[in-house]
Parts: sequence; C-alpha cells; structure tokens
Amino acid sequence: MGTVHYDGQEATNETLADRRPTHVLQEVDLQTDVIEAIQQAVAELDKRLVGVLRDEDMPSEKQALDTPRPSLVPLAEQLHSHNDRLHLANYRLRSILDRLEL
Repeated sequence: MGTVHYDGQEATNETLADRRPTHVLQEVDLQTDVIEAIQQAVAELDKRLVGVLRDEDMPSEKQALDTPRPSLVPLAEQLHSHNDRLHLANYRLRSILDRLEL
C-alpha cells in the first residue's frame, strides 16, 4: 500500500482508517464547544440589548424542537443535537432582530 502525508507525517491508508473515528469525534467535540460559545454570545447580546428590545411574548423555543423523530445512531444523534442547538441560536437571534427598536 502507498503512503500519504498526514499532519506532516507519513501514514499508511490503514493507519488513517484507524484514526478516522477519533478525528470525527474530536471535530464533534470542537463543534460542541463552538455552539456553546455561540449560545453564550446570543444570551449576552439579549441581556445587553434589553433596554432597546420590545418586550413581546415569543413562542416557546422548545416547541419547535419537540417533534418526534426516529432513533439515530450515536454520531447522527450528536449532529442532530447540534442542529437543534444551532436552530435555537438562530431563533433567538431572529427574535432579537424582530424586537430591536433602533
């Protein structure tokens, strides 16, 4: 088998296949951290703009995420959770934009 360069090192295709699951999980973990940072930034933005936001009752954020779905394999479950969290962050940002009185 041939070799490929990976992270500045030579690795066989078999070695890369062995590393792939670990790399995917590392990227999922990194994505989790980034999503958490986005959610914190949205919460901070909402808090700082409270004086210039209309006070409106917004539909429950949770309602949109409470749709039944089939069971997923673990990686797909993590990605689905990330998508839910990103949709929620987008919902909150859209809410801020809709209520902004500037």
